[in-house]
Amino acid sequence: FVGDDEFYVVDNPFIESLDPASVKELFVPGGPASLYVVNYAPVHLLAHGVQRFLFGPWMEPYHVTNALLHALAGLLLVLLLVRSRLGAVAALLGGLFFIVHPANVEAVAPVSQLKTTLSAVLALGALLWVRERPLAAALLFAAALLAKASALFALPMAAAFLWS
Repeated sequence: FVGDDEFYVVDNPFIESLDPASVKELFVPGGPASLYVVNYAPVHLLAHGVQRFLFGPWMEPYHVTNALLHALAGLLLVLLLVRSRLGAVAALLGGLFFIVHPANVEAVAPVSQLKTTLSAVLALGALLWVRERPLAAALLFAAALLAKASALFALPMAAAFLWS
């Protein structure tokens, strides 16, 4: 664990239990859980709670989870680009560029940045479903926002997809 990983995962008392009362507490805006991490991102904290339940102090699976989510985000981007009528080769190159770009790779290393990879996967999933399954897309988008506010990028994209 490095940097904020200790703070978000190892020493975070609000993700020790996944009982209904503890999970409900994660979703209280301005509640102790969000004040502890100085950020209202309940889906992010819930994901860390699930990881902590599954993996305990064994850190490798946390990193594997981030890497798998990053790869999934790249795949979803390729699917979105293909659906947007970009050629397959261009879509694959776009996905590859996303996967290897230093700004994106940097978010994979710290365990605490699960919020970045998770919100990207949820937002890209929402964009893929915005026409065929609008309710599911809205739920994915809401979950993405509750993981990290940067998922807001998907809203104007969804509007453009629906308009075009």
